Amino acid sequence: MKKAIFVVLAASLLSSTLFGCSSELPYEPNDGKIYIDSIATNLTSIHDMKVGDSIQFYAYAFPKNAVDTTLVFSSDSSTIVSITQDGLAKAHRPGMAILAISAVKGGFGIGSVMRVSE
Repeated sequence: MKKAIFVVLAASLLSSTLFGCSSELPYEPNDGKIYIDSIATNLTSIHDMKVGDSIQFYAYAFPKNAVDTTLVFSSDSSTIVSITQDGLAKAHRPGMAILAISAVKGGFGIGSVMRVSE
């Protein structure tokens, strides 16, 4: 039951963090420029890992003619799961972490809950 509650709370937090509204966007949505509107990735909504496991994630920004297609990988708890800017995630200790892939420009992002066990 605790895991289910955590997953729901983590998904809520992730949604508000990645997709929440802000009055200080890093771009002007109606400035005529093209920004990232989707990301293709093998990072799904929930992943189970064991301590010591590594997973290589890939991400591609679309459209390819966006003003900046740079994507950034991040972890909300790198002591549980760390991730490099090349998308290599490594599980360090039991717990849960949220991995995210976000666009440098355009405010678009996606994320996943990572569950790590012994």
